[in-house]
Amino acid sequence: MILRHYSTVQTSVRLLRGHQLIKNSRTPALRLHFQMMSTDQSRLDILREIYDGGSEDDEHYLRLRDQYLHVEHAGQQVCVIQPFLRLLQTSSRTNKEMMMQESRALVETLNWTVASSMFVGLNSFKKKHLFGSGKLKEISEHVSENPNISAVFISIYQLSTSQRIFLEDSLKIPIIDRYNIILQIFYHHARTREAKLQVALAEIPYIRNRLLVEHERELHSKNKKGNLGEAYFETRNFSLKMMHRKLSKKIEAIKVQRDKLRSSRERHAIPVVAVVGYTNSGKTSLIKALTGDCLEPRDKLFATLDVTCHMGNLPSNLRCIYVDTVGFISDIPTRLIASFNATLEDAVQADLIVNVTDVSHPDHLNHVDQVLACFQKLNFPITEDNTITVANKIDNTDVDEIQKMKGCHILPISAKKNIGLTQLANVIDSRLQKLTGRQRMIYRVLTGGSEDQWLRKNATIVSTEVDVNQNYSQLTVIINKELMGRFRALFIHH
Repeated sequence: MILRHYSTVQTSVRLLRGHQLIKNSRTPALRLHFQMMSTDQSRLDILREIYDGGSEDDEHYLRLRDQYLHVEHAGQQVCVIQPFLRLLQTSSRTNKEMMMQESRALVETLNWTVASSMFVGLNSFKKKHLFGSGKLKEISEHVSENPNISAVFISIYQLSTSQRIFLEDSLKIPIIDRYNIILQIFYHHARTREAKLQVALAEIPYIRNRLLVEHERELHSKNKKGNLGEAYFETRNFSLKMMHRKLSKKIEAIKVQRDKLRSSRERHAIPVVAVVGYTNSGKTSLIKALTGDCLEPRDKLFATLDVTCHMGNLPSNLRCIYVDTVGFISDIPTRLIASFNATLEDAVQADLIVNVTDVSHPDHLNHVDQVLACFQKLNFPITEDNTITVANKIDNTDVDEIQKMKGCHILPISAKKNIGLTQLANVIDSRLQKLTGRQRMIYRVLTGGSEDQWLRKNATIVSTEVDVNQNYSQLTVIINKELMGRFRALFIHH
């Protein structure tokens, strides 16, 4: 359903494509909130899968969550406003057209329609009202002249309290920022309980900020009739605090479980390759191509939220685990990254990082920079030794672009067309052996003897040849220093 908000003083607004009436609220943000059977069902699912349920704090939180974030939005018509800093347009790798392309893609990922779009050049994103009076008048007239527009998406990280209040009061229509829209995408793409918990934790700072906006609006309201009152805000903030504590405990339990799984992998000495990259760069497709696992890559932003592990065999027969991770994006909320620390630690603690970029995208160089910046926020040092940069989707780009990669330590591939994957697998193989201290050794052992059996169980067998003495075999193995020491202690006597 779509809501079209008219600035009337009366008590109801019409729901387009439906016949339900709701009470007209004081602000566009509150007018976004309405209840339907599907929303009730989602609330029950949330209580069942994530929360303890039943407490007053839980109910307060869920109402705030519905109010500020998760509205049923089939057919939402959005005006996309792409602000850009004028001074950065000449020095930045990206440009306003590329930024707009990504902003439109975010809207379309929610199955919303971009009703219109416009660029707004600014000297700063920190001005009290964000836009000047002339530009605000132009935007207001544009919204008024287009009755299909039901919301305005201002594509900056997060609007300040004063900016949101002023824009909502001026435009009389719901205002969405980048933080909001990414949270909504994450909410709709979260499949497992783990992902839903982490998205819910990331929502709390946003909800708290929106509650602050409402409080500020009330403090400066001349008409005190119908105000919510201080007690309302105190109890809701307390409920958010309690919910944050509950979710953090549940996520900490997930972290403990993941640490156990990680320790198990370490005991079995299986090296780990984290496949990271900008959202929709083809990470899942690449893992599918390298492992043969039955994965279903989707051409959507943030299609993968759950970190998944997939066993693969390298050309030397060395086994490794490929970790598929959540995608990154420019201006991704820092708190969102923090909420996903429990799963991103699988990437941070991997032996090797494969950084995938969609080379067919005109802004792919900026995408690489954004991924590196996100890893810096996670305090993970990315170096040439522990990272392989992969340019995916070369089947969708021209030869000149591929030629530019030569000498830049970038491997051109196409996961979809199976181009360059053999070379990539060889590079991963050799790099992992070096990073994990593995060596290629040849041992002469009695065929079927205890040394033979031990090596086949604990090391990677590259090849087996019959010795001149046919009772013996020449085993070429890949083995790490720890296992090599144990082998010597058990079988090589001085």
